[in-house]
Amino acid sequence: MIKKTSEKIFDSRKKIVCPVCKGKMLKENYTDTRFENLTYKEWQTHPIAKLFESIHDSDNHFVQKIKAYFFDAIKLNLGDLSLSEKICNLNAVIAQKIKFLSLFFNRVYGTGIILKNMDNLPIKEKIAIEEMAIQMKENNTIWVLD
Repeated sequence: MIKKTSEKIFDSRKKIVCPVCKGKMLKENYTDTRFENLTYKEWQTHPIAKLFESIHDSDNHFVQKIKAYFFDAIKLNLGDLSLSEKICNLNAVIAQKIKFLSLFFNRVYGTGIILKNMDNLPIKEKIAIEEMAIQMKENNTIWVLD
């Protein structure tokens, strides 16, 4: 099986090990660190919907932003995905939704965005995407294709 460039880069990154501690210190920090009472591994492997439920309301700007991102992902029916999913292993519709959310989250400016096959989406997802697109139209060009 031929690996995609993104998979080759991902594989090479996994092989980089600290020459001083041989990766031990970083692993200990990962396993011991908790955020919103979840470990690093739990943040990577739990579904987004479960993570959303675990995050408590907070005055912290970053916590609010994470919760808003997860809420938008759930609106597009992506709540079953985990943060460690490889986009190259997902079907085309899910991958397109993730790419759109990425543009939305990062508040991309001056970009042409094509939304296609909107008629094939469930009505709730279609409405959510249209609402997000309205916010993005101020600074981008968006084409909706049938």
